[in-house]
Amino acid sequence: MNKRRKAVLVFASGSLVAGCSGIQPKVDLGKLPATAAGAEAEYVIDNTNIGFYADGEWKQSSVSSGYIGTDYLAGEAGSGRKTATWNLNIVKQFEVYARWTSHPNRGSNVKYIVHHLNDSDILTTSSVEVNQRKSGGEWVKLGTYRMSALTGRVTVSDNANGYVIADAIMFKEVKGDLSIDSDNDGMVDSWELENGLDPTSALDAELDSDQDGLTNLQESLALTDPFDADTDRDGLSDGYEVGEGLDPAKNDSNQDADGDGYSNLQEYLAGTKPTNADSVLPKNAVLVSWEAPTSRADGSELGPEEIDYYELLYNKSSSENFEIISDDESIEFIEYGPSISRSSSTDGYVGSGYTVMPSGSGESVVSWSIDNVKVLTSYKLFARWTSYPNRATNAEYELRYVSVDGREVNEKFLVNQRYGGGEWQELGTFQPQSSQVVISLSNLADGYVIADAIRLESYVSNDPVLVKIDSSDQAYVIRSLDKGDWVVKIRAVDLNGVASDYSDPIVFVVE
Repeated sequence: MNKRRKAVLVFASGSLVAGCSGIQPKVDLGKLPATAAGAEAEYVIDNTNIGFYADGEWKQSSVSSGYIGTDYLAGEAGSGRKTATWNLNIVKQFEVYARWTSHPNRGSNVKYIVHHLNDSDILTTSSVEVNQRKSGGEWVKLGTYRMSALTGRVTVSDNANGYVIADAIMFKEVKGDLSIDSDNDGMVDSWELENGLDPTSALDAELDSDQDGLTNLQESLALTDPFDADTDRDGLSDGYEVGEGLDPAKNDSNQDADGDGYSNLQEYLAGTKPTNADSVLPKNAVLVSWEAPTSRADGSELGPEEIDYYELLYNKSSSENFEIISDDESIEFIEYGPSISRSSSTDGYVGSGYTVMPSGSGESVVSWSIDNVKVLTSYKLFARWTSYPNRATNAEYELRYVSVDGREVNEKFLVNQRYGGGEWQELGTFQPQSSQVVISLSNLADGYVIADAIRLESYVSNDPVLVKIDSSDQAYVIRSLDKGDWVVKIRAVDLNGVASDYSDPIVFVVE
């Protein structure tokens, strides 16, 4: 990252986006050795687990922090047709906990239905109502129940007065202290059970269950969650933090490890190293970050799960006019072919005179080869000649350059040199990818062709660049910018195409 350029876009209010990873199914406790009494075992079934079932149209989301695994499901208030179920595959006495992410648009009367056995081992249900507008990102106890492998489960539906969040259910059992390593894979049984691995199989030690760059064995040594790519929920993946010498179990995203003025999170988003002050983006790139808005342009509330994507706009706000003038006496000017001469008999030329080519079939050609243009900069092309009744009415300037998409472009501009002499005449605009352009002129015309001078003038386009960005992102690196002042702003668009106001514009400078 160029560590002197960053832009932070702010709406009136909002929350930062966070991302995480997944969880795996339970194991068969009957295959484990006997344990001593007194320790706890917890079984977390996430919405990505095979023990989880969802009916109806739930939306996957990860924009509100505090969830378990890679994401959670969100459903609008409804009649109860959408349901989510966590199925427990073991038989024990459990304390049952639920977890969700909180927001003012959540339901305050969300009902969890716990399927369990009563004292007579008869299947029954208990309804527990919770307020999901509060206690987000925490485990909330629903009660203690005896549950069977076939019938033990917890369900929730959309029958509520707001959004219902289906994230995770935890079944917590009191057991002995599992300090042994039954499968000799380097991970003790208690840690494997706690984190949803199989303590009877050594095959899971080298797996990377959450795709964060760390194997399960490495996760056990780092004391991180093998099914959560960001254990400390600081926006930095566990593998990134371990690889860069940061603490994956400590929220250190706002710290500045290398003292360069940029937080560890900003370095992560930019792809630079947080412990190396010399690790930077190219000089023509800038990191932009933002918060999610909380309302639409019409003033209605905008929940984080309702955002479909972001629209980021940026354009140059001003420009130093960068001008190149080359006449027929400049070193860039080349002529070849017969009957080419110079004259100064007609006024209005640049320098001490101009070049003349009599009408012909194209055997005489002159050109200006300019090799110091700014790449990815918009230019206007001007030409100048002297006018007289014997001039060509169809003189043709040819512009050759490499475009921004890598194509070789030949553009031609037809002019009547009997008129407009002694003034700069605009031929067209272009944006080169390389630093060299060539402008040529031949005698394939119906009269004398005058080659006096050409001018290139940089200018600022009024058309901003639009970038669509996924709703789960909170940063974007704008690259390949030419020098000058740039303006950037962003807005959110919901699932129905309704947008928020744009954020306050930020101006930053590329030097």
